[in-house]
Amino acid sequence: YFWTGLLVPIVYLFALWEAANFLRTFEISKSFDPDSLKHLQSIGADLMYAAMAAILLVPTIEAWVNQGVRNFKTDWNLDAVTIGMIGLILKYVAQRASNLQRKVDSVV
Repeated sequence: YFWTGLLVPIVYLFALWEAANFLRTFEISKSFDPDSLKHLQSIGADLMYAAMAAILLVPTIEAWVNQGVRNFKTDWNLDAVTIGMIGLILKYVAQRASNLQRKVDSVV
């Protein structure tokens, strides 16, 4: 359980790292420029990956290794589902803002 137990926190660490990068670029530009929107999309993606790992990947690997079962296992933890949905919303909002910014830039 050691390596599988580290998988989800490591992906959360990547999301936290992207959040720090987002805050740094946002503090420099004071606006939602393409770089900061890219960081927001990365935060959302990392949160979704962590949720998928917590729900599907870790339980499946642990079942394969410990029980010899060769099918998919899931653990529908409310925390992981909530974090995954927040990641999906962040990714969607950043993508939508990026598309709107491109439209505004093409008009101007």
